[in-house]
Amino acid sequence: MTASPARRPAWQRVYRELKRARKHFRSPLSSLGGALGWAKRKLEYGYVVRHRIKAARDGYKALPVSKMKDSFVLVRIIGNDLEPRHRKGQSYENALFILDNESDFPDCEKLWIVNRITDPGEEARIIGLLESRGQSFHRIPFDLDAYRQVPWNTDGLAANESRFSNADNRPGGQNASRYETHIRLRKNLYAMNNNGARNTALEIARGRAKWLMPWDGNCYLTLPAFRQIRAAIEENPHFRYVVVPMARIVDNALLLDETLTPPAQEEPQIVFRNDTTELFDEEYGYGRRPKVEMLWRLGIPGLWDRFRDDAWDIPRPPLAADAGLFQSAGWVARLDSGRSHLEIGRAGFRARLVKRDEAIVGMLDRCDARAIARTLDPARLAYYDEDMLVAARREQNAHVHQELRACAEQALLRGASAPARSVQCRGQDRPCPERRSA
Repeated sequence: MTASPARRPAWQRVYRELKRARKHFRSPLSSLGGALGWAKRKLEYGYVVRHRIKAARDGYKALPVSKMKDSFVLVRIIGNDLEPRHRKGQSYENALFILDNESDFPDCEKLWIVNRITDPGEEARIIGLLESRGQSFHRIPFDLDAYRQVPWNTDGLAANESRFSNADNRPGGQNASRYETHIRLRKNLYAMNNNGARNTALEIARGRAKWLMPWDGNCYLTLPAFRQIRAAIEENPHFRYVVVPMARIVDNALLLDETLTPPAQEEPQIVFRNDTTELFDEEYGYGRRPKVEMLWRLGIPGLWDRFRDDAWDIPRPPLAADAGLFQSAGWVARLDSGRSHLEIGRAGFRARLVKRDEAIVGMLDRCDARAIARTLDPARLAYYDEDMLVAARREQNAHVHQELRACAEQALLRGASAPARSVQCRGQDRPCPERRSA
């Protein structure tokens, strides 16, 4: 277990905050006063947290939750494979690895959420695996008709940054991929449903155990790591949250050695006590810090504090009322994504961001294509209302029908490579329609 920052000696906290301030204010434009002000705010927050922790410790035994036996519900959320960020089939393969190799944990129930898998065949394969192993799971379906109603997102964009404005005015360079994911945010929120599924996991687990673990589907927990988490909880049950650091694994077989303890410095998973009320913000989409938003609210420090914000990002949230009431314990593995070169080092981190944006755009565009295709009948005209044409014919507007037919035949004779032109129908105030699609 790692001691809470608020419990370190005062001199050590002052030194650490001044050191951090110097790092954050190295710019030539920074001032000593600015750095000291930043450090002062951090120390004031630390003072508040120390008193908050003391109050939580003193009042814990009076809470109804203190009478509950320590029990756990681990809910893993299986989402979409996003190529090229992931290998196709990695969600299924990692679920299979967990079912084959992960230990049973005392007083811990395991559940699954199958979360809006867009590929019907892959969803059926995952559900078939869970059913064959007698696993309890909850399915959140992907409804293509519902997805089709989801609009593009232009929130936070200037008028000249619109997708439909001059391309020269749209963000380019390093901003281009983030722009593309931003305008698809609403579609992302529906199809990926990251925080929606996490909140569903909390809802399912809350009445079943004292400690709730709404974790990502590719998370693997060793028995020693679970014991570390449980020991920390038994020692300090007044903390409402447990932060479990994550390690990226590029070879799942390494986890068969339960003595393995790799460096775990990645974005952590969180354990919630069942009397907490914080929920994940469902306005944050995959790729734009859906879990980090919760880390920010709870005051959990990490690399995410130094992430760059885009102009159109949702403003960072304020600290929650129980920010600081967490302890860190154990570790969890993020199983192999099938793209090991994206998991290792700083170069892998940068490449991972690029491939993630590419994968988001690619998957959503494929969903758009499917949704559009569902509305088209290849046996009917694509651009004209056949029923209106038939009605015109029935109303004895034979000359209109003849003119339209003549225009269409002229267009066919010109061929697809010839430039389109308007042909005025006799007796009509508008050009004849020239193109048709079978």
